[in-house]
Amino acid sequence: MWDSLFKAARFRNIGPFRGGRSVTATGVPNQPLVYYMGTTGGGVWKTIDAGQTWNNISDGYFKTGSVGAVAVAPNDANVVYVGMGEHAPRGVMTSYGDGVYKSTDAGKTWTHLGLALTRHISWIRIHPQNPDIVYVAAQGALHGPNEERGVYKSVDGGKNWKKVLYVDNNTGCADLDLDANNPRILYAAMWDHRRLPWEVRSGGKGSGLYKSTDGGDTWVKMQKGLPTEMGKMSISVSRANSETVYALIESDTEKETGGLFVSHDAGKSWDRVSDDHRLTQRAWYYIEVFADPQEEQTVYVLNSPGLKSTDGGKTWNYLSGTHGDYHQLWINPNNNKNMIIANDGGAAVTFNGGKVWSTQDNQPTAQFYRVNADNLFPYNIYGGQQDNSSVKIQSRNPGGWSITERNWTYSAGGESAFLAFNPDDPKYVVGGSYQGTIEIQDAASGEGKYIMPAPIQYQALQPKDMKYRFNWNAPIVWSKHEPNTFYHAGNVLFKTNDLGKSWQTISPDLTTHDTSKMGMSGTPYTNEGAGGENYCTIAYVTETNVPGVIWTGSDDGVLSLTKDGGKTWARVGPADLGEALINCIEVSPHDPATVFIAATKYKFNDFQPLLYVTNDEGKTWRKITNGIPYGAYTRCIREDAERRGLLFAGTETGLYISFDGGAQWQQTQLGLPITPITDLKVHQGDLLAATMGRSFWVLDDLHLLRQYNATKQNQFALFTPENAYRVSGGSYLDRNLPEEAYETPWQGRTGLNPASGIVLHYQLPDTVKSDATLTLTIRDTKGEVVRTYSTSPDKNFVGDYPGGPSSDPLLSAKPGINRFVWDLRYPTVNGVDGVFIEGMYEGHRAIPGQYSAVLTYGNQSATTSFQLKADPRIKASEADYLAQHQLASKVEASVNTIHASITQMRKARKQLTQLQDQTKEQHQYGDLHQQIASLIKDINAWEAQLVQTKAKSNDDIINYVNKLTADYIFLKGEMDANIPYVTKGQETRYQELEAIWQQHANTLASLKVRIKTLNERCAALQIPVVLIQ
Repeated sequence: MWDSLFKAARFRNIGPFRGGRSVTATGVPNQPLVYYMGTTGGGVWKTIDAGQTWNNISDGYFKTGSVGAVAVAPNDANVVYVGMGEHAPRGVMTSYGDGVYKSTDAGKTWTHLGLALTRHISWIRIHPQNPDIVYVAAQGALHGPNEERGVYKSVDGGKNWKKVLYVDNNTGCADLDLDANNPRILYAAMWDHRRLPWEVRSGGKGSGLYKSTDGGDTWVKMQKGLPTEMGKMSISVSRANSETVYALIESDTEKETGGLFVSHDAGKSWDRVSDDHRLTQRAWYYIEVFADPQEEQTVYVLNSPGLKSTDGGKTWNYLSGTHGDYHQLWINPNNNKNMIIANDGGAAVTFNGGKVWSTQDNQPTAQFYRVNADNLFPYNIYGGQQDNSSVKIQSRNPGGWSITERNWTYSAGGESAFLAFNPDDPKYVVGGSYQGTIEIQDAASGEGKYIMPAPIQYQALQPKDMKYRFNWNAPIVWSKHEPNTFYHAGNVLFKTNDLGKSWQTISPDLTTHDTSKMGMSGTPYTNEGAGGENYCTIAYVTETNVPGVIWTGSDDGVLSLTKDGGKTWARVGPADLGEALINCIEVSPHDPATVFIAATKYKFNDFQPLLYVTNDEGKTWRKITNGIPYGAYTRCIREDAERRGLLFAGTETGLYISFDGGAQWQQTQLGLPITPITDLKVHQGDLLAATMGRSFWVLDDLHLLRQYNATKQNQFALFTPENAYRVSGGSYLDRNLPEEAYETPWQGRTGLNPASGIVLHYQLPDTVKSDATLTLTIRDTKGEVVRTYSTSPDKNFVGDYPGGPSSDPLLSAKPGINRFVWDLRYPTVNGVDGVFIEGMYEGHRAIPGQYSAVLTYGNQSATTSFQLKADPRIKASEADYLAQHQLASKVEASVNTIHASITQMRKARKQLTQLQDQTKEQHQYGDLHQQIASLIKDINAWEAQLVQTKAKSNDDIINYVNKLTADYIFLKGEMDANIPYVTKGQETRYQELEAIWQQHANTLASLKVRIKTLNERCAALQIPVVLIQ
């Protein structure tokens, strides 16, 4: 309901356009410009120009955002299957899927085909001659056992599914290949695996390699020459020779039994050809092998590096030119130099075998852990991007039309960073990364300094052997009460008062300290010591507005509170919370005793939402999740800074909003795509969202939600807008948006700026008629009219022709909430029909100050007020702004006067021409005909000094000399800067133009006298006179 009601309030994507993780991509063999990419949180994307641009094609159809497999039918490029849930299952930043989707129109529309509980799908294979025969490799639930895993087959295009290979409820299919030369033959790599919060188990009794020769009806386990201990595996059959099959196998790393194996008899027997650690390191995340379709001895292995062998796997060379951490490779079967690769930076296309790849800096699919913002203008948004650096990006580009790569830079810390700083003076930014690394950056110089409390290399250590245990996304918080003070959390809370030069421990262990969950982080064959499985760690820290009051939450369910700056601590969490990741603590901005928490147990395979509130500093709690379904597990919760009880919850499947303090929630995307929401922040009247796969988003229209009144939902109303800044840039959002713009999340090639004007929203009742008349009047602080708009066009406006001014946008009159943007300018200057002038006709900029808007609808009217603020970066006085306004007003008045005079005289000339024809060769009128001809000639000569009628295109300005009004408009453009002061040269030029116009005005007066004289003679002759309107 609220998405429909608040349709005019939309999040905008600001970027950055630096690709996030992708584990699947595919091309279309006979369409070398067309490719598909599945992202790990941002849905499916398509390019039709070989990666120069990408567009999301799943928005509006998919219910989850994580994609594990994309496949195009070899004999019908319109048929596309997508398997949801990424197959490189991280302990953090991995989301589940909801089965299989299918398109029969190359991605325009989609149908859900079931298999929702498979959770994670690694591959989809389609019969080369029959797109209705399709196989799905279901890796299955990541955090617990489930039956919906193995290999599924459909023979009717996904209408019905049959599980054709199943080992047990812990073992899923990590890889599936089909012999293109004989599609009855399939190979499957089955993977026994599990993730717990403190451990990734990759391998076990269920792991094995299987082969079917009857289209999947029966399977045989392949064993000869293979290790008995198996973890994650990948398998690939050569198109060049179906007898050659490659298998990449994780096995016991202490015994060195894993590596690349090859069979030359279609799987009957196997030999290891390489034990190179680069092929199998960090196996749970990688293990991908791909046989070249044309060269039997060429094989690719993807890991943190991309590797290529041309001698059957004996020796290896690096692939380069893209982001690292590779997950999938599609090789065009008709041209093995043409490939698309999926990695932790998105997807990239090559046509020369990997020498050159398409860019990955055009994909707004970044995964961010947190969001923070400063109070500069424009304010900057900060966060750590998974598998990349931290980011500092402007919330708007005040001098341009969009947010580009020039508007963001790196910040402190690394991919998993919390970022903290004084928001009013962010000179020093403190950011973290995994295993407790922490850096302070001087924002001015960009230089950083590592400031770990105890600089210990923790990687590969068991957490029980670490001096301190740090969460992958370890909290860092700036103190609002003490200068140069920051908090940093491991399993204890650290505090520095000197920007990290020294740290003190101000808490005991604030976790359960369960040593049984601090062993090897990776089992049974490969250790995983990067830190994502560190457990019994503090996951969130927040200070309140009361000095000394600090809350912490751990990843194992411990909520702690100190009221004396850390001297004493109390456990204050909900009694029924249990073991859970406390991912967010929100102290109400309206009452420090009211605190909200967002927690999750998804790592225990429990997808229930967990939101709680206390009104007495943790003495009592109540659960507030009504309206949030199972599956939408909760990552964050925020309360609006102005409207008490207006809550926002970021969940795994989108955004939920409550207007009543959490008593009832409703999913309300407001233009956000379906993607996990990892963090939210209410900031300067905006709502900021960090996502796990679609970068950062900003809701500028938060004021609409703040002013929502359910009892007045169907009444005429004008909402109070957010104040605006006077800037020189613009935005796609400055215009009236068509209805289709509200159907799916906004997409662009760069980040969207907010509207550069005042965005006015008004509500009309359901009974409003489409031809209703509305009028909007903008007035300045003196009450003088600045601008007027209507639902009907101005009949007296001259424009909308090539080289002329554009007419004002019209007010819409639709039931519900309507949107209109005042461009912060005075009325547009009128044109002269057919006169092409290179320059700006828009009215001049309004000066900073208070304004009001009056909306009239029938016999009802509503008034609101707002402030236009000066760009705080510009040092200018009120007198400067006033001088600019006064001179620009005079220039525009002169142009309007001249153009109106030309229009007036053109009408007179038209009548004179008709009269000339009437008096031609009529001797009874004497020399009247010659008198008229002389008058027409002089009018033409007069007009020719004022406007250049020969110009018909923009570059005609360098061919035909400008005339008077074009010179005025040029001066107007010179003055129309956001920096307001008027130069001496501009003042002088205005005086010069006015003097010229005065001469022509005198000529105009003379012409009018002559027309009057002519009319007197015509009247005496009883013939029509010339009317000057």
